Amino acid sequence: MNIRDSANGSRSIMPNTRRKSFYLVLFLLLGMTLGTIALRLMMWDKGKLLPAGHLKDNIAFSLIDLILYQILIICLAALMTSFLPIGFRKGNRYLLNSSPVVFLTIIALFAFVISNVISYFVLEHFPRDVDSIARLFQAKTFASGQLYVEEPSIPEAFHIANVVTEDGKMYSKYAPGSALVYALWKRILGIQWGVNPFLGSAMLVVLYGVFKTWYEERVVRISLILLCLSPFFIFMTASFHSHLPCLFLLSTFLLFLGWGHRHGQWYYFPLSGLCLGLAFIIRPYTALLVGVPFLVAYFLQSRHQRAFNRWLLLGLGFALPLGFLLYYNHALTGHPLRFPFLVADPEEKIGFGHKGHTPLKGLSNTGEMLQLLNLNILGWPCGLLFPVLFIVLARKHRWDIVLLVSILCLIVGYGFYYWIDFSFGPRFYFEMLPFLVLLSVRGMMSFPEGMQRIGLHKISHEQLVGFVHWVVLLSFLFSFIFYIPQLTRMYHEDYNRIIHTKVAAFVKEKEITNALVLIREIPGYNVYASGFLANALDFRGDVVYVRDRGQEQNQAIISAYPDHSVFWFDFDREKREGRLRLLQNRD
Repeated sequence: MNIRDSANGSRSIMPNTRRKSFYLVLFLLLGMTLGTIALRLMMWDKGKLLPAGHLKDNIAFSLIDLILYQILIICLAALMTSFLPIGFRKGNRYLLNSSPVVFLTIIALFAFVISNVISYFVLEHFPRDVDSIARLFQAKTFASGQLYVEEPSIPEAFHIANVVTEDGKMYSKYAPGSALVYALWKRILGIQWGVNPFLGSAMLVVLYGVFKTWYEERVVRISLILLCLSPFFIFMTASFHSHLPCLFLLSTFLLFLGWGHRHGQWYYFPLSGLCLGLAFIIRPYTALLVGVPFLVAYFLQSRHQRAFNRWLLLGLGFALPLGFLLYYNHALTGHPLRFPFLVADPEEKIGFGHKGHTPLKGLSNTGEMLQLLNLNILGWPCGLLFPVLFIVLARKHRWDIVLLVSILCLIVGYGFYYWIDFSFGPRFYFEMLPFLVLLSVRGMMSFPEGMQRIGLHKISHEQLVGFVHWVVLLSFLFSFIFYIPQLTRMYHEDYNRIIHTKVAAFVKEKEITNALVLIREIPGYNVYASGFLANALDFRGDVVYVRDRGQEQNQAIISAYPDHSVFWFDFDREKREGRLRLLQNRD
């Protein structure tokens, strides 16, 4: 193995005895690892390349498997440090040396295409989470020009999780921001799907501007490339979750705030406050946890007389969405500070003592989310390895500290929340994903210098760089072979036990009109979501979709629609097809 003398930069050869000892230990470790992996695969009777389990509603691998595959990757990378594929070198040079316009166009198009492909083929352009179903209902309400709809005559027939029916009103329990975004998209384009893929690809351009104010071009570009390959980012961008619009607006908040401090133009500050406010009315708690550390950092940086005016303008921008949120609360619940989620459940609060939440449970929830984040961030066996190495080895500047504080605030903040949810990943942590990927890149780039600083100064810088390159390439190989295929399969197969029955398309194909469709429940599954979203907002459309509530309650529902023919709809999960049976013909 070649090394570089730290004093004069000349190259020397490692003594034969030391080199032989190094390779002997390396091959022994590699052989033991491969043997253990082979033994575990022989004991696993499901015919998969890697034994997969589940952590809540997502895929997880055992700790021993992740460690074994990480050791395997490290051993192989150490053996191949001097050999990099020619295609990798050329592609690396092209992406890192191309013009910003070309680079951003490539990664934005990649993110837009891949997320739309997943949205269509894997998720079928349908929300796979009960939260998203409620938000899409609210978006449909907003698109019609209303804040809420009138409660139907028999609310139980149209019951759906996280949708409130009270005082003659029906509305989503969530903050209105994401529903406003989806409603605007639907009013402009006439379709519900595609908004998150568009925002995800646009966000990459925004993040380029944000990161460029803090870091050099190379760090920024590698960070965005890795972000595009993150399973967490890819699948969340393909979904209908509110985290994507929230992160997009937090990114634009940081962009305008950074430009305002860098260029001095006053109009950037109200725009920055407006974006933070819009993020706040999407996910209030998350927006504060992520945004406040950056506000504090920029505030400490502002030490001139115009600082007060700038923060006043930022506050005015923030006040506009906040004012709308208070008005929205008042219109729905009768009080500006009474949020809809408190109407749905008065115990839905942050802090210990609510819903049986304790500090011990908070630590347990945090541990589980970090466990899944380690795998989901990049699809690597140890995705948090390089952020940890960055913390340990790298020399840090101001923005490194700010990013770490923002990440820590989000992690600690959600430790105070009783609920834990792994829909499309540890989703409460999604808004810190770009920061975590950026710190991973900082860890990769500081690894050679850091290792030489702690005693490996005889190994050349080029060999340490080659080692990092191979660790990254082999880790992504692990992601593409072992992780993403299983993740794709899980997200496609009635994920979160939500079945997309396509009942409205089925009824239209049969040319059925003036009908009341009773949708049969399947225990443990959400079958009604497709029918609920297909209803007219007054629940008096040509075709009305209701839950099958049993014979006694069904009679009351049928009586409420005396002019509609009655059909019974059943969905066969094995055959993936629906069946319609006529119960009463009133034509």
